[in-house]
Amino acid sequence: MSAGAGLVPLVVDRQAVAEAADLPALVEELRRGYAEGHRAAARTPHRTTVAGTDPPATFGVMPSVSSRDGLFVTKLAALVPDRPAGEPAIHALSVVMSTRTGRPLAVLDGAAVTDLRCAAVTALVTDLCTPDRPLHVGLVGSGVLARQQVRGMCAVRPLASVTVTSRRAGNAEAFARWAAGLVGPGCRVEVADRPADVVDGRDVIGTATGSVEPLIVRLPPGPVHVNCMGAHAADRREVASDLLREHLLLVEDRELAVAEAGPAHRDATDLGALLADLPADLALRTTVFSSTGDPWADLVTAAHVLRRVRPRVAVG
Repeated sequence: MSAGAGLVPLVVDRQAVAEAADLPALVEELRRGYAEGHRAAARTPHRTTVAGTDPPATFGVMPSVSSRDGLFVTKLAALVPDRPAGEPAIHALSVVMSTRTGRPLAVLDGAAVTDLRCAAVTALVTDLCTPDRPLHVGLVGSGVLARQQVRGMCAVRPLASVTVTSRRAGNAEAFARWAAGLVGPGCRVEVADRPADVVDGRDVIGTATGSVEPLIVRLPPGPVHVNCMGAHAADRREVASDLLREHLLLVEDRELAVAEAGPAHRDATDLGALLADLPADLALRTTVFSSTGDPWADLVTAAHVLRRVRPRVAVG
């Protein structure tokens, strides 16, 4: 981390974000924020994307401003599919500015903020929608988002088993080794051949892919919770559309979800409304959480990190 004179903000790199994070505390900050209407009070416009052509690339801007927190946070992201060898698919920065002075406060590693936010939102929704006992988990996808989902679930529930499938068997096996180290010997970790193999007998099914075609086309008859954390554009769908209609569909924010992921989300319940009137039988129902990635949750995550990295920064 470094800070210079004048308007040069604090720089918080990936390692510093990870070291500053208190995942259970962040989960509670998000829970209060959604329940008490802080998300609704913030101004969070739809993200803006710009296409580059040489090489093909997509650049995104995801802002949110909260007068309550005194922060304006914008995540800047770049996706370059034909990137040089060794480069990650996505680079991102989260830029934090004060709404009181306009002063730049910090630049955080945006990928690290995304990872932490994904884990925290997964933890929150899993805590709301699953029974309070060890969970059997199935995962489709073995990348970064899948790892954050497991991190999040472990923060709120013990895991009895984790079964993962991926397009590349080697990736799934690497994920299984990582997961076994995280969850410990009391949890069975296995690799499956197909998405259909991670459905039956699960309490939670997580998806973390960019698939255009649905990967989960049926759900078991008993109560199960689904965390869709991967593809969320209107032309991409990890879970079949009829499953979104048949079960309780949850989103971070309904207006954002319709704009980002299409009209199939028009009847969804957003987290603020859910927490304002939490059904007593929620863990006994089949629920599907379709995440679009909430810029307000990025703001809360960035504020959480800054408070812990540098308490004298005026946050909240």
